[in-house]
Parts: sequence; C-alpha cells; structure tokens
Amino acid sequence: MSGYTLDASVLMAYLRGEAGGGALLEYVALGVPLYVSPVNLTEVYGVLIGRGEFSQAEVEQGLGLLSQLLSVVPLQAGHVSVAGALLGRSKAEKLYLSLSDCLCLSVAASTGTLALTADRAWAEIANLPAPVELLRGAP
Repeated sequence: MSGYTLDASVLMAYLRGEAGGGALLEYVALGVPLYVSPVNLTEVYGVLIGRGEFSQAEVEQGLGLLSQLLSVVPLQAGHVSVAGALLGRSKAEKLYLSLSDCLCLSVAASTGTLALTADRAWAEIANLPAPVELLRGAP
C-alpha cells in the first residue's frame, strides 16, 4: 500500500494544530500520495465553519499547503455501492460510522491506500473495506 486516504478528522486535526496533525506535512515532504473524498472535504468545511473555528478562506488557505499531493477523488458508482453497504452494516451493528467515514473507507479501498483517521473507534471494527491507520498522537 502506498499513500493514505484521509478521514475528515485528520484534516481537522491538521488545521486545528492538534496532536498528530503535523504528520500530514511530513507526508507531503516525503511525496506520499494523499487522497480524500469530496464528502470528507465537505465535512471539514462544514464542521470548522459551522462551529465558528475558521472562515471559508482560512480553511482554503490551510488546505492549500497540502494541495500539491492532496487528490480529491471523484465518486463513482463503485464507491457509492461499497460505502452504502458499509453504512447499512454500521446502522445494523451500531458501529457509528458516518456517511463520510464510509466514503473514506470506500475511496481507500479503491485507491489501494490506508484509511488514515483520528477516530480510534475504527481500529476496533473488523472487516472494513480498507486497512485503517490511526493518526499518531490522536486523542
């Protein structure tokens, strides 16, 4: 596996200057490919702007530093199918995965990358569509 598909929690940790968030700059410096679904990116904007933590311009500026290697993956029918099945499983098994979580994992599976998250609960869930790595220093 080469590269990471980023969960919204990772991008928010980076923008907020939280523990582990600086790892993204290390990945950029090393040329590690980084992917994100448009839904996860939308969640970053929505949460940070909605909570009054950042303006739209501040989010754009912060993400601009990652833009060289951060690829937004256009969603395809296969992504939707995998994410939808996982979302259904999540609801049935009370796994508490959101739609954006499921899309992150679906994109990671399709790109052959690790799903990088700050959400420790993911590490406890068996049979996810892609391997999961927890952000270093995540709470």
